Order: sequence, then structure tokens, then C-alpha cells
Amino acid sequence: MKNALRQKMQGLSRQLNLAHIKSEKFYASEYNFGEKIKMLDFFEMALAFDNEDLIMNKIEMLRTEMFPAESNSKIKKYLQDQITDLTYKIECWQSRKFPKK
Repeated sequence: MKNALRQKMQGLSRQLNLAHIKSEKFYASEYNFGEKIKMLDFFEMALAFDNEDLIMNKIEMLRTEMFPAESNSKIKKYLQDQITDLTYKIECWQSRKFPKK
């Protein structure tokens, strides 16, 4: 069981690294006078950042499974609610709509 959780953690860590690379392109960059301003796609930006947050929450949820003595039901409930909310937002961003919540 511990080995399966460890493998899942490694997979999530790789996903987090890729998600962070995708979200980095939306960080503020230096603007040089005379340079064309590159327009950003708001939906792609929101998707990148929320996807990164979702993976971080999944990692925290996995940590509660790996170390049950350090967590309680309130933490698990909070993380599950966050995962549900972020999943809903990601589905909205993918269909290029704004979340209703």
C-alpha cells in the first residue's frame, strides 16, 4: 500500500512540474518600449493556474492518506471540497465559460 501511495505521489509530482511549466508562461514579463504587446488568453491562463492548484490539493490529500495521524476529518473535507470546486472551474475554463460559483 505504501509503495502504491509513493508511486502515486511521484506521478502527481511529475504532473505538478508540467503544470507549473505551463503556468509560468503567464507570469509577468519585462516589456521593452516599441515591442508588440502579446495578448494572453484569459481562459488558458485560468486553466493553467487552477490545474496547478488542483494537483497541489491532490498531493495534500494524498499526504493525509500517507500520514493519517497528522490529519483529521475537517482537513480531508476541506481538501475534498477544494478539489471538487477546482474540478468544476477547470471544466468551465475548458469549455471557455466562466464558473457560476
